[in-house]
Amino acid sequence: MGRDQAQNHGVSGRRITGGAHRDLLFGGSGDDTIIGNRGNDYMEGGGGSDRFVLKPGDGWDCIGDFQAGTSGDLLDLQGWGGIGSLEDVLAHSHQDRDGLVLDFGPRDGVKLMGLSRDDLTADNLRLKTSHVRADAVFAAVDTGHGDELWGTDGRRAFLLRDIAPGAASSDPQGLVQMGKRAYFSADGGVHGREVWTTDGTPGGTRMLADINPGATGSSPVSLTVADGKLFFQADDGRHGTELWVSDGTAAGTHMVKDIGDTRAGRPPGNLTAVGDELFFSATDMEHGNALWRSDGTAAGTMLVKDFYPGAVDPPIPVPLPIFPDHFTAADDRLFLSAWDGTGSYGQLWVTDGTEEGTVKLLEGLGEDIRSGHTVSLVGAGDTLFFNRGPDLWKSDGTPEGTVLVKDFPSTGFSVPNQFLAVGDKVVFNASTQQNGFELWISDGTEQGTHMVKDIAPGSASAAIANLTVADHRLFFTADDTVHGNALWRTDGTEAGTRMVTDKTNRTTWTQPTSVDAVGDQLYFSATDSTQAGALFRLDVDSGVVRELASSQPFTLPSGGLQIVGV
Repeated sequence: MGRDQAQNHGVSGRRITGGAHRDLLFGGSGDDTIIGNRGNDYMEGGGGSDRFVLKPGDGWDCIGDFQAGTSGDLLDLQGWGGIGSLEDVLAHSHQDRDGLVLDFGPRDGVKLMGLSRDDLTADNLRLKTSHVRADAVFAAVDTGHGDELWGTDGRRAFLLRDIAPGAASSDPQGLVQMGKRAYFSADGGVHGREVWTTDGTPGGTRMLADINPGATGSSPVSLTVADGKLFFQADDGRHGTELWVSDGTAAGTHMVKDIGDTRAGRPPGNLTAVGDELFFSATDMEHGNALWRSDGTAAGTMLVKDFYPGAVDPPIPVPLPIFPDHFTAADDRLFLSAWDGTGSYGQLWVTDGTEEGTVKLLEGLGEDIRSGHTVSLVGAGDTLFFNRGPDLWKSDGTPEGTVLVKDFPSTGFSVPNQFLAVGDKVVFNASTQQNGFELWISDGTEQGTHMVKDIAPGSASAAIANLTVADHRLFFTADDTVHGNALWRTDGTEAGTRMVTDKTNRTTWTQPTSVDAVGDQLYFSATDSTQAGALFRLDVDSGVVRELASSQPFTLPSGGLQIVGV
């Protein structure tokens, strides 16, 4: 645009467009439309209600006289996908001494001179209308957007929101569902890692709260839903890492209680919902690392039991199982491992949330991290199942009801693993002298504990993995030594255990890797005719498998598939 035109303030209702370089664009007294185009432009609307059109690739612009509020000026952001609300705009904003800076990407944004976050309203925005709505969301990676939030409507997969614009990754983690929304942590590149939420639409995907203002973020982890509330641990930059709670709104997001002794280096952990309360471990100055519970209020957050009494925890120089761990809910009780300073390490305990109702059940679970002997606990109905070394045990929450279910032969460092509850039974991966590792099931009796099927015949192991329940039915991956790694399903009987195929015979795949479920829909990643890592959906009731279409190729992050409904 020439110098004379740059100095022409325009007249009412004019359309003023910049060129490819840095321009000065001025409106007149009417309702003007000002389009910066390429280059870093300076714009003023003059009088009237003016419209400023900003598009991807326009660069960093500055508006000197933007009028905020009802009947004010308009920011036309319809060229930007993934911006669907005022909250989205403000999520990528910051204040400097001259005004409000809105950041749309690594090389695009606008400064509104003299304004603050509180000045801008939804009436000042014209946004792209989106009819995209996901039934479930997950994290995925494509070449143009990095690791971002994706969605599916059951037929196709699509980028839901480019939270960290461009090729950067926001790295969504810890997805959980609460009500009709999903919550997760992500780093949008401006506020650091914070809690985000989505209703399955681009416009409904936003940062929940800026807990630690600035680029550092609050690093929220362990997102857990209990009694309709979202609990997590986060660091607001003042109190260290503490327990936080949210009702799903920014105003309802707050620290529960300042418990921690930050010098101990052990923030709240093991967050586990039991009934309408949250149980967790935490360290304070008086008790060291102990068991706590919370209803989401400071007054309702209290110590349950200090297993090793006193402020100083035992100075054990090796990684022995002495601190509260393995938190597992079974009905309305919490089972866990801890050590009271007597007897064997890694004792099994149960609690009803009171110190009097916290009871030691068993001495020594046989866990030894140094030698690879691990312990798995799972609640099935009101019964706890667990392994003690190579053997299967159960507990009804009493010392006398904590008993051996089945004695498995010792096979070196290998122990039963991958425990998963299916109704009031438990399935797991175990081996015997005659068979390699195969799928087993138990109803809590020795007679009712048996191998489901010898999938890899003889002493070979079936490589059981990805155990997942969808609509009360069990799915998993296994290798029968003939068909390679495949998707299987079982009703717990040998006759009812079989490989999964598409009922319509229209969809084929090989090498399934990640499996997860949303209601009666099973999602899994596998190789199709053209690519590895394609995403498929199995309707459990009909048996129909559909490969999810996508306009751009994507892969799952290294952690595999985690998908939740919205």
